[in-house]
Amino acid sequence: MDFIQVLQTYWLQISAVSAGIAGFIAGLVRLYKSAKPIVLQIYQFIQEHLDLPQKIDAIYKEIRPNGGGSMKDAVGKLQQSVAKIEKRQIAEYMNSAFPCLETDDKGDITWVNRSYLRMLNTTFEEVQGKGWKNFVHPKDRERIFKEWQEAVDDKREYRTTFSFISQNGGEIPVHGSALPIGKEGYICFLTKGDKHLDSIL
Repeated sequence: MDFIQVLQTYWLQISAVSAGIAGFIAGLVRLYKSAKPIVLQIYQFIQEHLDLPQKIDAIYKEIRPNGGGSMKDAVGKLQQSVAKIEKRQIAEYMNSAFPCLETDDKGDITWVNRSYLRMLNTTFEEVQGKGWKNFVHPKDRERIFKEWQEAVDDKREYRTTFSFISQNGGEIPVHGSALPIGKEGYICFLTKGDKHLDSIL
């Protein structure tokens, strides 16, 4: 191989390496151009939220108990107030002169007050769930059971007049008002006779 051939061989190798370097540089340029907007957005976000750690710390302080001034303390006080109100309402219902009861979302009794038990001369165990149906007078059972189930299925208010069976086998005429409590069930008030509760209060 003469000197000219050697130079040609080296020149071809240098050209190949140069082309490779040029391609690599071109790739870097394309990568920079495509990544530049993202990099700028990240930089802008960091600049706009330099106080993010302080904000997070402030939120953390707000939700943890700190002796009465945090959001968690306020929620705790609200829950205590609601619990007191609920206990007070239960006490009022329990001692009410009007028979009243509560049901689940299926219309089955979950609670009754003393007036209800005195009216039927029975115990809670006898009327809970579907037990109350045994105390409805036979002449009203078919109608009451059908209407009550339709009201429960539709989650709507229900008012009617019917009779329970008295201890001596007679009738105890009552007017009933059932009010839905969201999707949780019903609260029901009864008045003896055919008068609506709101006409008495």
